[in-house]
Amino acid sequence: QCLTSPAQTASWTGGGGTTDWNNPLNWDLGVPAEGTNAAIGAGITVDYTNTMTAGSFAGLTLNGVLNVSTNGFVLGASGNAAGSVSGSSARLFVNDGGVMEITNGAVQFVSSAAGSVAVGGRLQATGTINLGTSGSGNVGFLTNSGGVLTASGLTINPNNNSASALMVIQGGTNNLGAVRIRRAGPSSLPALNSDGLVINGGLVSMTSLLVNDGNSFGTMLVTGGTTTNTGSSAVGQQNAGSNRSTRFLQTGGLFVSTATEGIRIGVNFSSQTIVFSVTG
Repeated sequence: QCLTSPAQTASWTGGGGTTDWNNPLNWDLGVPAEGTNAAIGAGITVDYTNTMTAGSFAGLTLNGVLNVSTNGFVLGASGNAAGSVSGSSARLFVNDGGVMEITNGAVQFVSSAAGSVAVGGRLQATGTINLGTSGSGNVGFLTNSGGVLTASGLTINPNNNSASALMVIQGGTNNLGAVRIRRAGPSSLPALNSDGLVINGGLVSMTSLLVNDGNSFGTMLVTGGTTTNTGSSAVGQQNAGSNRSTRFLQTGGLFVSTATEGIRIGVNFSSQTIVFSVTG
């Protein structure tokens, strides 16, 4: 009989007296390597400024602040929580020159956690980027300020909670795969730039787009950049009869849908309220 032991988790202690990821004295089990998870608690700031010796480590649980400022930051764990950024003070910064790769899984921003990708930075996941997860009010936030963002999908509020999660694209190259924008806040159509997906610039590619397939409000705003969707596009595909609104507003930039059916509006239920507006 062959038994597989669970991966160990190295927790940050700060015993080395620095913020350096690569200082083994800062971890209770030494610097995380292949097969070892990494855990960084709330109130802790860690800086990754030199390429790690190991080719990868397993999963990351980040409740504090992490600055990724060089390459070789590779996560090998699988599943939606391979990279998990969680908590209202949790922040992931992929800075200029920083490269974070998740080779077998996804990354999630939950419990009001946030992340950003700077010009010259790169965040890449074979799985999806999930903003928010189970639990009412559970949200996440991510901004690409001009770096490279690559994933098989982007899901905003994946579990259709009464919450307002937000993805903002200011520039850079964004290969988002299948994009799914679910339920917004519960009481009304949210203010612009406060919920859903906002594209202000850059190059954005998608393999599909679905704006609001929940049972509440949903929104997407395009003010600039060039967005190309090679698959289906649907604005308003609620999963139950509801007059709550879905909004797609384009005030600038270029949005191209190459699917044969173009962009479908108000799918499934005739009682939906859809705002599809192109003013620039």
